[in-house]
Amino acid sequence: MPSEYELGTASGGEQGIAVGEFTLADGTVSLILPKHWVLQREDFRSAHFAIPELQDATLTVEVEIFDNPAAIAANDLLDYVSHPAFPPLADDALDHVRDGNGKPDFEKLTVRARGTTRGPDGTGDDHEAVRIWRKLGLHRPNFIRVLEAQLSVAEEEAGSGAAQEAEDIVDHLLKFARFADHETAADRFAPNAALRQESLWDTIGLRVPADWPDAERENDDGTGMYVFDDKQADRWTLWIDFDVYSHGKGEAALDAARFAAELAESMKKDRDRVIDVAHDPMPDQPDEAVAKVVYGSVENGARLRHVSWHKVAIRGSKIIIAHFTLVVPETIVDDSDIMALTALLERECRNAVLVDRDVNALQRPTAGNA
Repeated sequence: MPSEYELGTASGGEQGIAVGEFTLADGTVSLILPKHWVLQREDFRSAHFAIPELQDATLTVEVEIFDNPAAIAANDLLDYVSHPAFPPLADDALDHVRDGNGKPDFEKLTVRARGTTRGPDGTGDDHEAVRIWRKLGLHRPNFIRVLEAQLSVAEEEAGSGAAQEAEDIVDHLLKFARFADHETAADRFAPNAALRQESLWDTIGLRVPADWPDAERENDDGTGMYVFDDKQADRWTLWIDFDVYSHGKGEAALDAARFAAELAESMKKDRDRVIDVAHDPMPDQPDEAVAKVVYGSVENGARLRHVSWHKVAIRGSKIIIAHFTLVVPETIVDDSDIMALTALLERECRNAVLVDRDVNALQRPTAGNA
């Protein structure tokens, strides 16, 4: 990255503009953006900025990630860098990014398009001029990362000098966008042909089998835990909940591993039901840890096996604990499909993404069971 950007200035008209680094999706992408552009809303994988020089103008940046090693191996990546808003790429459009063997190097390509669209909800008479950029980064052998930036300006301002300057700034600074050289939490959460993404309470991100039914809420009024239920064969149910604890000033430093260890130790007290307890400090995932407990119960005369994963994450001054409990009849716990499902959930619960939804005071979702 050139030194002038490390020092915090960027070319913008006749004067330098102070810039700062902004990251998305657990550092999957690092961007440089003008410091005076106002962050309006931030999610795990996207952010929306207002541009003070342009009334009602916004820049949206978002990263999508896909788990598709076959596409990477075959260099079959055109669909990822393309966008429905773009016209089809001409045959010679990739000539400038081909390697010595004639294969396009998609990581050197930035696809750009412009057009006009209706307002944010797609209706009404308000029109916006839109400029879109898409860049692709690979973390071999599995992950395809796609960065999209969208600059939206009121149509009547699209030809103004301020609009052109904002477009030039985005076009210039996106050249210095960088994708992480390591696997991130967002990568581990990437969908593939077998697994889809679920977002619960805007707090828990979890991959589940693509053929699973939709999650439902525990109570008829839409409150309580989320439940994935095998309604057809009635062989399993997955219950999901979470808790959030704030860290007070003067308290001991937050430590996810210690918290998980203490949580696991407390679970051992229920000796009549507990079969096994363990905890994993997860040194490969900083500020995260997992406590696991296996226990039994009896419901309506049927013996049930519960496998619970309690993922602990430190997020700023808060401890977030996601609770995942798989319940199956005791008679089938050793069946091959149940053992495979348990192993899959073991991995996916460990890789679940936990975010502090209240960091963004502008967008507060309906509270969960916590």
